[in-house]
This record gives sequence, structure tokens and C-alpha cells, in this order.
Amino acid sequence: MKASKQIQIETDCSVITMRQFIECFVNHNYTVLVKSGKPTSEELLKAWDKVWIEYCEASGQSRYKYVVSLLESISVNEWRLVLVDMCLFILVRQYSKECIDILREKLGYNYAFDYTDKNAFAYDLKKVRSASKSVLITLQMDKQNLEKVRDQNAGKKTTKKDFDKIFFQLNSILKHGYKVTPDNTTVNEYCTMLNSIKEKPNGYRK
Repeated sequence: MKASKQIQIETDCSVITMRQFIECFVNHNYTVLVKSGKPTSEELLKAWDKVWIEYCEASGQSRYKYVVSLLESISVNEWRLVLVDMCLFILVRQYSKECIDILREKLGYNYAFDYTDKNAFAYDLKKVRSASKSVLITLQMDKQNLEKVRDQNAGKKTTKKDFDKIFFQLNSILKHGYKVTPDNTTVNEYCTMLNSIKEKPNGYRK
């Protein structure tokens, strides 16, 4: 029986071509990012979120900062909840100094956690679980807001033709000895060219 291929998904905007990016952005076909293996839909969406964050940062457009902040908040709060679940799972069964340190130092739950007083210890764990609900609520709200943004972007119905127009304009403005296309341009290069034109609108005209 052959071993399944390790899942590898490209998320580096200095490698991803605009052809791949457009396919993801316009058609929501994230499989073009797959290098090997068969990732789940959730894994593909998370990979695309990473690409989108890097694109937002590289593009320097203020309207995307909200999206970046949402994605970062979601990532942090998912990590916090995983740690809480892991620590509580262990601590209800046995004492673990490592888990106590994580709850206190990494997550900020500064309770006594006195294992010699079983009732008090159990109550502290209950307080951690209760306090973590606010993190869960924030996470759910951030995900809802992110979905709203995605729906808004989908509502604008950006098409491949829109990107074709931008590449036509780039070739009309930039002084290159070759034609700039979605196939020979990475996402980072695309953002750099657009930002250069915005900074020096007259400096790149023929």
C-alpha cells in the first residue's frame, strides 16, 4: 500500500503567480495552490487566508487592513481556545505544572490553581472555562464579520477581465522590455508595480 503524499500548499506570494491568485480570487478555486497531497476544503481556505493577508500587506491598501486584523484575531483566538481545551483536558485528570504555566503565562489566567485543595482547584478550572467563552464569542463574531467581507467582495463580482484591464494598463505604463502577464508575474511583483505607479504616477510613462 502506497503512503499518501504529504500535503503541501503554496502560500508564498513571492512564488504564487497572478494566474493562480486570480483563479483563487475570482473562481474560489484554491486547488491551484496545492503542490502535493489532497488537502481538505478547510485547509485550502486557511492557506488562501494566508495568501490574502500577504497580498493585503503588500498592496498597502487601507481598506484591506480590517480584513488582515480579522484574520490575525481569528488565528490568535483559535490558538488560545486550543490551548485552553488541551490544558483543561489534562488538568481534570491529573496535575500538570506545564499546563498551569501555559494558563498563567501565555493565556493570562492568574488563578491559584492549588491542587492540594481539590474543590478550589476544580473551581479555578471552571473559571477558566467560563472566561474562555468570551474568547469563543469574539472568535465567532470575527468569523461572521469576515464572512460579511467575503460576501461583499463576491458581490462586487471581480472578473478575470478586470485583471486583464489592469495588466493592459501596466504594460502601457511600465517601461519593460517584455510583456507583463499573469503567468510571468508573482503576486508580490504585481503589488510592487501597482504601488510604484501610485507613488510615481508620471515617472513610469513613456
